[in-house]
Amino acid sequence: MLKNYIKFIFTVTIFFSLSACSHSEGRYAVLSDRTLPLSAVTFINTNQELGKAVSVSRRHIVTVIPFSKAPTLEAAVEEILNYYKGDYLANAEIEQQNFHIPFLYHYKAWKVSGTVIKIHR
Repeated sequence: MLKNYIKFIFTVTIFFSLSACSHSEGRYAVLSDRTLPLSAVTFINTNQELGKAVSVSRRHIVTVIPFSKAPTLEAAVEEILNYYKGDYLANAEIEQQNFHIPFLYHYKAWKVSGTVIKIHR
């Protein structure tokens, strides 16, 4: 009986110590890490749509050892624009994700998605 009670307490403690969260940081009509002329962004119909894309800047930490740099929103935006050779994201969505097991593992990420646009010059 005592063994089952201890097992129950241990299971409940582990269950309540786990935490995960994913929430939207916002939706934006235009998102870029580059300096853009306002006239280029306002004439969206004349620009080339390169397609929908998703990028994630993330970090895993096991015990106290990080396996990459800290994730940043700027890194996620830069990665997506460089990969598609675009100038800005239209209808961009930003999401932050976290998962944590105390003392063992931590995951944090920025996820950016949207339509990549190339400005005709």
